[in-house]
Amino acid sequence: MKARKTMVGLVAVMILGFAAANAHAGKGATCKSNNKGDVMHTGSDGSDCEADATGGGRSKAIAKGAGSAEAISETNGRANATATGEGTADATSDEHGKATAKASGQGTADAAAFGGGGKCTASATASSSGTAEAQCEAGGFARATATGEGTAQAFDDAPPFCSPGPPPGTATVQSSGGNC
Repeated sequence: MKARKTMVGLVAVMILGFAAANAHAGKGATCKSNNKGDVMHTGSDGSDCEADATGGGRSKAIAKGAGSAEAISETNGRANATATGEGTADATSDEHGKATAKASGQGTADAAAFGGGGKCTASATASSSGTAEAQCEAGGFARATATGEGTAQAFDDAPPFCSPGPPPGTATVQSSGGNC
């Protein structure tokens, strides 16, 4: 009987130990919507996310470390946004477009893919206070990456814009509208 009490006590201590470790870690927020409308969550670490999908769309937003992520899709679009370290990521898509935005370290990433003009893919990645914007609407692709205080703007149907900002900032674009 004494061994049983000891075992029950040991199990209780282990469960409480795992619960305390998880509470201390500070969880982020994950939002997912597969043609189910608007889903919003707030993480215990100050992060927030929103995923909204209608008309066959699929959206997923993940936020950690006080980041903010929003993914919106309509009419069979796909949108994914991930934000960490106080970053802000927004992805919007429709009509079979695919948009991906990733932001970290106070970076800002915006990706928009509107597939009405044909297959469209937009991807924006920003870190360390960089700003990246990618827009696709005529059919093609747009990828923008920025770090430091750099700014990168990518378009599938227009010339790109790249400004690396002060060192060590960077800005790069690869798109059907041009590279820089």
